[in-house]
Amino acid sequence: MDNATRTAKQEITEAGKFLIWLSENHHVTVDALTQAHVDEYFSTGTTTRMAARNFLQWRAKTGIGKRYHLKYREARQTPLASSHERFTLIRTVLESEAVVLNNRIAALMLLLYALPVRRIAEMRTEQVEVTPTGISLHLGEHPAPVPEPLLPLFHEYLTSRANQRTTNNQSPWLFPGTRAGHHITEQTLLNTLRQVFGIKILAIRNAALHDLTKELDAAMNHPGKSRDFLV
Repeated sequence: MDNATRTAKQEITEAGKFLIWLSENHHVTVDALTQAHVDEYFSTGTTTRMAARNFLQWRAKTGIGKRYHLKYREARQTPLASSHERFTLIRTVLESEAVVLNNRIAALMLLLYALPVRRIAEMRTEQVEVTPTGISLHLGEHPAPVPEPLLPLFHEYLTSRANQRTTNNQSPWLFPGTRAGHHITEQTLLNTLRQVFGIKILAIRNAALHDLTKELDAAMNHPGKSRDFLV
């Protein structure tokens, strides 16, 4: 197989991966593609994604699709905030009493559990289990307990949400959007977390993943040892 053939095959493969990513992560087809989607896809993931650029350029040249600004990816280190920055932000969120509760709870879900913002926006009320002994979030195979110091804030949000006299108070979404029956959009939540709390999303999520990995390792090495969550 010559180089031109290998290149063509890779471009076709990567174009297919791009379409799958667009469908699975944003639930849209290429006809609804936006510049934000393009920026996100080509600035994250592996460098092989760049092979999908020719697909978008071909669509633009043939008039099938719009023309997008396609930046060349620059090599860079993965952003990683420190554990101190993460815990400082947790304290900031807890003390930001003037900020509406839904924004504070959403921020804590990123800071505590390293959830992608899209998953936070799409969380359902049924994923929150309230018992006499605490609150657990069903985020994966095993429930994730809400740390005891944060329980009052979570209880307050769940209570206030249930008592809201709006068209969305019976919404199945934990974070209802402004449109009845819809959850808050990922972009709206991203903007809020950045502007209200100054959170650098990727760096903080990486920090949370890093800290959670260390906690998991410690739990596996000392299965009988309990650990307190400090804020």
